[in-house]
Amino acid sequence: MCASGTTAAENLSKAAATATAVIDAWMHSPGHRSNLLDPALTQIGVGCVRDGESMLCSQVFLGPLPTAVVAAAHCLARTLTRS
Repeated sequence: MCASGTTAAENLSKAAATATAVIDAWMHSPGHRSNLLDPALTQIGVGCVRDGESMLCSQVFLGPLPTAVVAAAHCLARTLTRS
């Protein structure tokens, strides 16, 4: 359970594609597009790493307020470790 008033989302990609192609694919996916355009998600972290011939990329979105960043990050970390 996330702290009251916080929100978190993520977009993940593993593909042998350019960054432009990945963003294009996310923009054509309703869930990914929603994360990219959600005005409540005011913070973002981005990371990419090579995995063989593919590139693994993650966008982590947090919001709504800068004071919620730590609580949302803890919430997301707890959620990811349960997966």
